[in-house]
Amino acid sequence: MSVCNKCNSIDVVHASEVELNTYKGTEYSINIDYSTCNSCYREFLTKPQIIANEAKVREARKEIDGLLSAEALKAIRKSLNLSQADASIVFGGGQNAFSKYERSEVTQSQAMDKLLRLASSDRYIYRKLLGHSSLAIKSHFISSVEISNLSAHNVENWTNSQFSIPSATHEISKPRLKLVA
Repeated sequence: MSVCNKCNSIDVVHASEVELNTYKGTEYSINIDYSTCNSCYREFLTKPQIIANEAKVREARKEIDGLLSAEALKAIRKSLNLSQADASIVFGGGQNAFSKYERSEVTQSQAMDKLLRLASSDRYIYRKLLGHSSLAIKSHFISSVEISNLSAHNVENWTNSQFSIPSATHEISKPRLKLVA
């Protein structure tokens, strides 16, 4: 229940109206939520309304920028069988990054967006990212030792059903050892 800060009335109704905006030369519309006091006719925004409205603006701008929506990002994370904390370890962005991305509290960078799209469409790249993270490899993934021992010949023999990748597009070389004098 909302209370009017001006007259302390509890006779407050919640409303929504379409707002037209322009971002990078593109017009978009969103439903903005607000409250109206029926006693003094003051219009105001509650904190939850502000948060929800800001998330709607971010989502509309992400669509214009060609970035993944919060729901799409969450679906990718879940399809990779990662918790939000695990996703931040594998992809970076900070401890709470994926929680904020999925609530549209923060917009992911273009680089993060591309990395998520790559990892979700190419299991080999995803497994390489896992191998380079500090995340304990889950039992259904190949180990980081197996990843580092792969050769280009091995990749060519993989089937798409195992990794969902066209094998001829990946070249792998073993890590070079540095000699220390």
